[in-house]
Amino acid sequence: MSTNNNQTHPLSILLWNANGLTHNKNELQHLLYDKKINIALITETHLTPTKHFNIPGYTTHRTDHPDGTAHAGTAILISTTLLHYALPTYQKTYIQATNIQIVLNHIPITISSVYCPPSQKITQPRLQTFLRTLKNSFIIGGDFNAKHTVFGCRSTNPRGQTFYNTILNNHLSFISPSAPTYWPSHTNRHPDILDFFITSLPNHLNNNIKNLEELSSDHSPVLLLLGGKPENVNNTPHSRQINFNLFQKKLDEYISLNIRLKTRDDIDSASQFLITTIQEAITGSTFSQPNTNIPTKPHQYTYLPQHLKELIKKKRQARKIWQQTHYPGHKHELNKLTNKLKKDLQTFKANQFHSFLSSLTPVNGSLWKSIKNKTKRKDVVPPLTNPNNTLAITDSEKAHLFGNHLSEIFQPHSDTNHNIATHIENVQTFLNSPLPMSLPAKPITPQEIKYYITKLHNNKSPGYDLINNKILKKLTNKAILLLTHIYNTMLRLSYIPPIWKF
Repeated sequence: MSTNNNQTHPLSILLWNANGLTHNKNELQHLLYDKKINIALITETHLTPTKHFNIPGYTTHRTDHPDGTAHAGTAILISTTLLHYALPTYQKTYIQATNIQIVLNHIPITISSVYCPPSQKITQPRLQTFLRTLKNSFIIGGDFNAKHTVFGCRSTNPRGQTFYNTILNNHLSFISPSAPTYWPSHTNRHPDILDFFITSLPNHLNNNIKNLEELSSDHSPVLLLLGGKPENVNNTPHSRQINFNLFQKKLDEYISLNIRLKTRDDIDSASQFLITTIQEAITGSTFSQPNTNIPTKPHQYTYLPQHLKELIKKKRQARKIWQQTHYPGHKHELNKLTNKLKKDLQTFKANQFHSFLSSLTPVNGSLWKSIKNKTKRKDVVPPLTNPNNTLAITDSEKAHLFGNHLSEIFQPHSDTNHNIATHIENVQTFLNSPLPMSLPAKPITPQEIKYYITKLHNNKSPGYDLINNKILKKLTNKAILLLTHIYNTMLRLSYIPPIWKF
């Protein structure tokens, strides 16, 4: 039976109260890779401003408790393959919310990870204020410490009634699992559902929610599978896989040397023709990975030894038995397996890291690249506020806002306005004046162009045309010859085409 590699997989959203994220990192990392999680909503992270948290292959957004101490807090881990934008966080003592925006079925959707501490009072006005900070379409996942029988809980508490009334008044819906998510250690407390989703998405969007017997916390994780196609990060031509043999073949097919080069307009046409031809050859010889929203695993974490897999399986079984019986002996066995798993995972990662360090050498540049990757931190650019108090979220919206701002700031001084016509006339006279007499420039040869292209560094960013130095080094002799003719005509006419001024 054949499978279609281009099929769209459901969006997977993990919801979990970690009760301290740092000491559960190894288990969480394995679960994210094993279950191919797209987005993880984490509550009770217990992070502080001095603590950093990162899992390879995921971008971390977080909201710590306002007092800066190690309790409460939320985070969102989203696969680096998914296109998303950071939104303003909501940081109150009674609600901590981390917010991002994705595009699902071409519709902007706000994803929010929320934690509501049980000791703080939450009223309907406070909930309404928080909901107004979200967009029209949103998914809120969190530990609300709110119980209501409608959610599947054993009983109803005042906060649960407040949440239920808010859901009804705002015409929202909820998605809750069928089994408890909170498993208290105290014998006088009962397991219950505290972790669920609140959403304003349309009902026709298919969803499936289930409990997972994974991870080490007093809360078990919940997995929501949501039908729909999220937008992925766009790949540019220089970041995809290019078949350079095919590229050179197509380039020679497309290029024509029978091009008129007499005037400045001819230079503009020829330079545009060369750029377009190279871009078309790149497109025709570029192969990208199947368009799927499943996150890929970093190569150093693609497997676990068999004994660790067996230990995870035993721990999962022990947790299930304890949740059914609540016998102290079963709890002791679960704690024993949990501690052993944490220790063995830590040892495994330490050995992997030691092997990785041993493989580094300054000869091939691997040592420098590793240090650069470890020390380089990419800061998330927060949304900007437009003059009308709306938010500029996407990159294009931010660029447009900056462009408008700079165009308003950089204006001609008022004292030069009365001489502007004379100034422009002087500039035009200077530009149109004949050049001083001198010997003609020595013509450029194809060998010179090849030589200087080989000296270019591969890791430099491309220009406006997205043709990087690695592609330039693969140009054929025919393309180099056309480029030589264009350069010599530019020298003869003292003219540079605008497309090469960017």
